[in-house]
Amino acid sequence: MKAHIYSSIDAHSLLHELEHTAERMPDNFSRAEVPYHAASTKGGELHIAGLVEGKNESAMIAQHSEEILVASLDSDSSLDALTSKRRLGAFLGPLLKKYNETEKTNLAPDDQAIMIFEDDFEKAKQSSS
Repeated sequence: MKAHIYSSIDAHSLLHELEHTAERMPDNFSRAEVPYHAASTKGGELHIAGLVEGKNESAMIAQHSEEILVASLDSDSSLDALTSKRRLGAFLGPLLKKYNETEKTNLAPDDQAIMIFEDDFEKAKQSSS
């Protein structure tokens, strides 16, 4: 299961903001890193690891476009869709909540990041057709 993450700021800046937010959450995330090559290309991906539901988990949040980040668990292929969706939400939910609650200094102070699962996005597109 993949999820799209949106915000009012550009995706590359949001990627780095999520990295910094995760670094301030050591109880949740043991690793949060945007590899150097990603930073230099203005594209990128955030590799994140930590515990979810008492188990080690890791995920990648990749820049898909100027406005969209796409997140998925590294273990996604071994999980059924519902379990994957639940675990992705449980893993990244606290990160987005912390980002949304953090006072921002160099960004729009009221910027909020939202996550929409791809299957929900597809359902919404189908129902609007």
